[in-house]
Amino acid sequence: MERQWWRELVGEIFAPYPGFARFDDYFSALFEHFSKPKTWTLYPETKQVLRELRQSGLTLAVITNFDSRVLGILEGLGVSSCFDSVFLSSKVGYAKPAREIFQSALRYHSLRPEEAMHVGDSPVHDVAGAAAAGLTAVLIDRDDRYPHSSRLRVRNLNEICSLQSDIGRP
Repeated sequence: MERQWWRELVGEIFAPYPGFARFDDYFSALFEHFSKPKTWTLYPETKQVLRELRQSGLTLAVITNFDSRVLGILEGLGVSSCFDSVFLSSKVGYAKPAREIFQSALRYHSLRPEEAMHVGDSPVHDVAGAAAAGLTAVLIDRDDRYPHSSRLRVRNLNEICSLQSDIGRP
């Protein structure tokens, strides 16, 4: 199902260019390419910040609209052990910004919304979705694309460590 969703999306992108020879072969190679951890790069501070947050006793989860390939990607990038759980929209049945995907993570970890923070780079999918579910929503805005955001906004993950003390714990 996930692969078919991506195939349709890529097909729509190439629809204005009729006669794409060997589209199926191209798509298969593209889909495979983006399943490889070496295709992805973590920001320099990522591993250290995740370790610090784990050591502080926080529960960490991934909530993503990406597909199940993310599991192997997280493993290959050496960060899967930093997370207690991964919530895939295709498995939960709701995609961000739907509040249900955030509520699913809260229920799984027996947390109240005010005890949780969601950090993401999309004002709509991450910030608005998390806020609608009652979580503290933090926008990571590395390139200052959203200077007028009314939400908590950070420039890098290091700034998350100072914010986490503002979140209530059970």
